[in-house]
Amino acid sequence: MLLRLLQGILALSALTYLVNHVIRRLKHGRLPPGPRGIPILGNLLHLPPAGVPEFQHWLALKEKYGPVSCLTLRGQPMVLLQDRRVVHEVLDQQSLKTASRPQTEYGAKLCGYNRSAPLMDYTPTLRAHRKLFHQQMGTEALAAKFDGTSLEAARRLLVRTLHDPHRLVEHLDRHMTGVILQATYGYSIRQSGPDPIVRLIHSVSASTNEALVPLVWAVDIFPLLRNVPSALASFKRSARKAWVEIERAVEVPYAFVMNRMDSTASRECFVSRTIAHHQGKGAVSATHADDIKWTAFSMYQAGTDTVSSTLLSLVSAMALFPQVQRKAQEEIARVVGEAGLPAFQHREQMPYMQALIKELHRWSPVAPMGLAHLADQDVHCRGYVVPKGSVLLANVWALMHDPDAYANPDAFDPDRFLERNELDPTNMAFGFGRRTCPGRLLAKATLFITAAHMLAMFDVRKALDENGDEVDFTHRHLPGLTGRPAPFPYRIVPRSARHAEIIRGLEGHFAMEGDDDAAAVEKLMSG
Repeated sequence: MLLRLLQGILALSALTYLVNHVIRRLKHGRLPPGPRGIPILGNLLHLPPAGVPEFQHWLALKEKYGPVSCLTLRGQPMVLLQDRRVVHEVLDQQSLKTASRPQTEYGAKLCGYNRSAPLMDYTPTLRAHRKLFHQQMGTEALAAKFDGTSLEAARRLLVRTLHDPHRLVEHLDRHMTGVILQATYGYSIRQSGPDPIVRLIHSVSASTNEALVPLVWAVDIFPLLRNVPSALASFKRSARKAWVEIERAVEVPYAFVMNRMDSTASRECFVSRTIAHHQGKGAVSATHADDIKWTAFSMYQAGTDTVSSTLLSLVSAMALFPQVQRKAQEEIARVVGEAGLPAFQHREQMPYMQALIKELHRWSPVAPMGLAHLADQDVHCRGYVVPKGSVLLANVWALMHDPDAYANPDAFDPDRFLERNELDPTNMAFGFGRRTCPGRLLAKATLFITAAHMLAMFDVRKALDENGDEVDFTHRHLPGLTGRPAPFPYRIVPRSARHAEIIRGLEGHFAMEGDDDAAAVEKLMSG
């Protein structure tokens, strides 16, 4: 019986492919060029092999076919955009036609990630979520309300790094998670030991990266497999587990805020301010409550791994380019003194540090292939027709390493934005058209204050081998949605004994996290 069912599904998939293929060929003009596929599967064999970063694999198509190329998968065109002018023409200038997201069977529909703003179709619900975000964080003045949170977190990071420098990667992840949770829910993560919300976030992040890798899941290639009974489909069981986990990640932190708002322990945050805004107009409806929950979830889903990955790239860059590190440290010292700590009011006095942040976005983009767009209508580009329903992928890494825009693009050189006035990469780093990241102001502020603190107090160096010689390495990206740097050898040490004492002195000058918030969440999760 199972064999017959699978045979029927494959036959229907083949028929669907042939019908779609014929309709597209009859209806549309010339598609962009690309490698020839095979019947039914299209260009499935041209997808990136395991272990190879997607952006690196697709560069070969640019060399062969130019800045716009096309593959087909089950008859659906997938168009690669690998030049900033082409990306601007398609995703910015024609943004009304290209603002949706592909809805994969596994990640989007079965797991339910399409309920989160970054992966949602361009619908009234998405626009409502983005409006909520803009009302609370959409301007420099609004985002500045969270400067205190970012500043305190940066100083906590210094203390943790001093005490345990070998766990810097973990400290960076914890740092950004703490900023986002404090800003979003007013939640302070546990000072030591496992934290329930952090554990939940990491679990959801891991399953997200797994679920959204293109065409890894058979059901994404043959959608009719969704009709296979759950008992015979392990992907359905894993998707159900992810769905339940996401629901918990959405509901539990929101319930934490609601409980705090009913007590005297409430802290101002995105959720509490948004609830108060709606309560000022009357009761919060179920629809509004859902909008608030999912907007908040989207904030920490999108913000934690991305910013911590950029900070990890900072560590890599400073080890590889010590002359840049020295120049940044000299600027910080001129502004705040040799033993001073930067603050947000020093930002405009530090042009080199601001250029360094821009160079981080360019040199090691956190989403090298961005998030895929979907054409809701036919799109015209360079004499080609990109048909409605096509998946659109912008190779952000290629844009950021274009030698026509950036001299010596593989070098980490903040001066390119000062002395040579090269193209500012910031807008490209945060998405395109109507899908630009709404949290970019908070992300940029947190990156600046964290990087400035780290460079003010620490030196990043290459690791030493058993003979005391420096261990060289190459900066590489891991495959996946988030372009996290591959592990690399490094050392991070206080710049002097005086700097170490300054960091130790911070321990008593800011509020350390307690266990109260974590205990409250654990009680909610056990109920």
